[in-house]
Amino acid sequence: GAVQVGLLGVQHTRVDERSQVRGLFEQLAQVVQRAFEALDAHARDCLRSAAAPAEAAGTARARELTGFYLERLAEGGMSVQKPGKRLAADLAKIGETMSTEWIKAAGAEGAAIIKAYREK
Repeated sequence: GAVQVGLLGVQHTRVDERSQVRGLFEQLAQVVQRAFEALDAHARDCLRSAAAPAEAAGTARARELTGFYLERLAEGGMSVQKPGKRLAADLAKIGETMSTEWIKAAGAEGAAIIKAYREK
């Protein structure tokens, strides 16, 4: 059945468990964004500075692991290729649908987050 999920006054009715989890993560992202924006400029700058080395290390590790996994797949006779045009278009459509749904649920703040992400 439907379950009410709410955090900081944002209420959503979620019908299945996966949607409930996704909804919680969406709300958590909103809460983190609000908390970050509530910090003074100096605190935000300090947090960004502290996060930069972790971001660089995470990116480097992700690249390393990607190479490792691609090598293991090749050893097993598999190849990884770019998706065909149809699959890429279908995945883009799914992404747009999910973004639109999230923006509807998150409101103006969600729209601002998506806009900022797309402008990067």
